[in-house]
Amino acid sequence: FSRQAPAAGTRAPVDLNTLVEDTLFLVEKQMVKDGVAVKRLLGPGLPPIWGDSNALQQVLMNLVTNARDALVAGGEITIETGMAPGEVEAVRLVVRDTGAGIPPEVVPRIFDPFFTTKPSGTGLGLSVSYGIVRDHKGNLDVESRPGEGTTFILTFPPLGAEAAA
Repeated sequence: FSRQAPAAGTRAPVDLNTLVEDTLFLVEKQMVKDGVAVKRLLGPGLPPIWGDSNALQQVLMNLVTNARDALVAGGEITIETGMAPGEVEAVRLVVRDTGAGIPPEVVPRIFDPFFTTKPSGTGLGLSVSYGIVRDHKGNLDVESRPGEGTTFILTFPPLGAEAAA
């Protein structure tokens, strides 16, 4: 069985739950081997979003990889999808880890190109991810508390709503 991936840059309806499953299929086995638990909380019946599934998968892969890098064995990554709470209809994707968290003085800089706290990082992952999310008329927010972990929250307009945005 093979699934034909759309060409890069191709926009089409994207199901976030399928995107999560396809991405985790690529990385979950190694993470579990490394002692990292992966938890899914995928909301049923979500409306699709309009986007480039390859680019969105790159964003999710980057967030999951960063979360894994922030953990020691025994840590947990939770990926959650659902409708965003609030007045505006939006689809939400959340990546949460139980790592050390991001120091408050660093948080304002994490989306800056070439900024990194990793010894071997390029500092482009979050910057590129931020650009991709914005290109999809979405928002990328972060909440982090040292010692408690980090949560990245992506919100996108559901298919049809992006035309009105």
